[in-house]
Amino acid sequence: MPVATVAHAALEHQVNAYLARLVAGCTLHLDRAYSPGHWWVDSSQAHQVTLGIEGHVLRALQPVDDIVTPRGGVWLRRPDPCGWILRGRVSVPLHAPLSGEVEQVNPRYLAGVKAPGTFADGDEWLLRVTPHENPETVPGLYRGAEALAWHLKNIQLLQRSLREALEQQAADSVGATLADGGEPTLNLEAVLGRARFEAVVDRMFRIHSS
Repeated sequence: MPVATVAHAALEHQVNAYLARLVAGCTLHLDRAYSPGHWWVDSSQAHQVTLGIEGHVLRALQPVDDIVTPRGGVWLRRPDPCGWILRGRVSVPLHAPLSGEVEQVNPRYLAGVKAPGTFADGDEWLLRVTPHENPETVPGLYRGAEALAWHLKNIQLLQRSLREALEQQAADSVGATLADGGEPTLNLEAVLGRARFEAVVDRMFRIHSS
């Protein structure tokens, strides 16, 4: 088998192994809506909406330093920022996916995200909100096939970025992207490098979109 073919296969294996760890256990619930800011929105309970952050996004940002959330009683106004994810040099704004009043903030959420060696699967709720608008008709939320397409678009962005980064690495440094035991590290910045990592986060959250 040609050397180039072997090298390409090895690279694709690295990329796919990382993506597999990144999304393992994360579920895309088609009975929920998803926002461009990577919130999931569960409106199955009458008069209350539950909000959480997509699991693969939390993993892409590991290690998370802090998540700044609004307090109970605060009124959210879509699409204004209502919180932040802090990670090293990166501060990711969390834009309210709908307008409403915060009723509860999950006190265990940040501890679960920051726990050494563990990573949220995205099913843990962060906020419970009394909506000021009908969550079923809020513009800009993805549902069903649109949610699938949105999810795929973000996975493909991560895949392209990983491939580009690994292609630039010398063969003797590829091992640096593996943790002990040969498993991919879950520190995306360590794999991509600072500049590419920050560019990916910028695109995923549309921080500087025109």
